Amino acid sequence: MAIFYGIRSGPSITPSFEQVFNSLGDFTYTDTGFELPTTTGRRSVSWTDIQAMFGYKRDLYTTDLVCLDIFCDNGQGIRLHEEIPGWFQFIRKLPEHFPSIKPGWEIELTFPAFETNFTLLYERNGLSLPQAAAIHYQPESTITK
Repeated sequence: MAIFYGIRSGPSITPSFEQVFNSLGDFTYTDTGFELPTTTGRRSVSWTDIQAMFGYKRDLYTTDLVCLDIFCDNGQGIRLHEEIPGWFQFIRKLPEHFPSIKPGWEIELTFPAFETNFTLLYERNGLSLPQAAAIHYQPESTITK
């Protein structure tokens, strides 16, 4: 753990990359899925309820933010990103439950810089990217942030 001093705030403790990488963060895991906090409370998701997952980057002008949208059977979705505590362990678990997801997908998504690189990581019924996006990104779909 590194300690840095802020200009006004005094000492602050910054966790090392290893601590951040190994942290489960906000996620809780079960044999059948995971749970995480949302803006409306905690949400449980079964791995088998996931219909599709899309990875992409958001351009934040000076940096990019790797994101993951997950769509479930109930028509609702979850939007995650790399700054959420527990992100690294979550994306490491995905290929365990979805073997078609290539380990390291989030690294490949980062090139080229400042491009969205919208990618279909998983689709239960084998739909193509345009087909899956047309179904899951509809105005009536709800994504929890």
